[in-house]
Amino acid sequence: MDFEYHPVTASALAGKMQLEQAVAEEFREAIEGLIAAGRIRQDKHGRMKLRGASGTVTGILRKISSGAAFVIPSERLPELKGADVYVTARDLGDAQTGDEVLVRILARRRSNGQRCGIIDRIVKRATSVFVGTWSETGGQGYVQVDGGQFTGPIHVGDPGAKGPKKNDKVVIEMLRFPTDRRHGEAVLIKVLGRRGDQGVDTQSVIHSLGLPQEFPEAALNEARIQASHFDEMSFADREDLTAETIKDGWLHTGDIGMFEDRKYLKITDRKKELFKTSGGKYVAPQPIENKLKESPYVEQMMVVGADEKFVGAFIVPSFSNLKEWMRENKIPFTSNENAIENEKVIAFYQELIDSFNKFFNQVEQVKKFVLLPHEWTIDGGELTPTLKLKRKAIMEKYKAFYSAIYQQ
Repeated sequence: MDFEYHPVTASALAGKMQLEQAVAEEFREAIEGLIAAGRIRQDKHGRMKLRGASGTVTGILRKISSGAAFVIPSERLPELKGADVYVTARDLGDAQTGDEVLVRILARRRSNGQRCGIIDRIVKRATSVFVGTWSETGGQGYVQVDGGQFTGPIHVGDPGAKGPKKNDKVVIEMLRFPTDRRHGEAVLIKVLGRRGDQGVDTQSVIHSLGLPQEFPEAALNEARIQASHFDEMSFADREDLTAETIKDGWLHTGDIGMFEDRKYLKITDRKKELFKTSGGKYVAPQPIENKLKESPYVEQMMVVGADEKFVGAFIVPSFSNLKEWMRENKIPFTSNENAIENEKVIAFYQELIDSFNKFFNQVEQVKKFVLLPHEWTIDGGELTPTLKLKRKAIMEKYKAFYSAIYQQ
């Protein structure tokens, strides 16, 4: 039987089942019993998910340029020892980057000892909507999807009444994802216009990232007020601002990036967030933070170490998942504060950090860390309204923890 599976929270499931208040408590107890028995698990957002059967594990898939992929497990298996699972192109099926998948662990290993696997099924698609460039061959339409995720063009067939022209940017919905043995098929949703025309590139980004195009009236009014206060003449003839931004013919945006496959520029950080160690080496914190947050046991993280000998980190655990791990390991949980001081918990996070340090060079590796008992919030002053870290505010609030890292 085919069905679409979406992990939900216990409260959302109770709502879908239209449970009466009288049985709500019994329902919650049943859920807790299933979690304790290892039949289901909860992710960092409280959504319930099936546990993989013996020899399988769920995780997020990341394809690489060779066509193979790695699955980053969402739960720990002793046989994996904290490592990712390698999947060859022929064992991928039609799974794509960002998909949540169930991978079956094979006896086969790579030369470096890494376990190999085969995709058993796709738990949840990352997306089925893509943006690309239109072309036609023999009366049939094809779309080369942006970003290099798919090596070959996607077959769309008859464009119908939408009438795209060669090199137009278009939006498609995938009907059949490509594999190493077959081409993908899609349906044309929207024609954005010719690449390079005004507004087309912006619309391409909006559709490819699934960004909202409609906003609440209150947000629109705030934008109108801000626009009414802007006077473009205030910046007229400001050659000093131009000199700061445009140097030697290049526009300096303040972003840090890297080229992928020598074709695509990937933005990885903001230059103002770079810091330099006492050894004179520059460190970009965001790639390290984003990588560590792939772990289901890390809710929030901030890398520190400006003018210090090594890189350290503030880590806010995902306490829902940590509670489950502590229960499985027969460690009593009384409070967040007590949990982060438990020696076994600290050792567990040290092992986690060690497993991720292999992805970074020697300077970027986290040498020491502290666990913090409470999540960072907008109201608490640690996050901006767009949920970015207020690094200076966090440093000031947790300066005692910073001193503990560097023993000042």
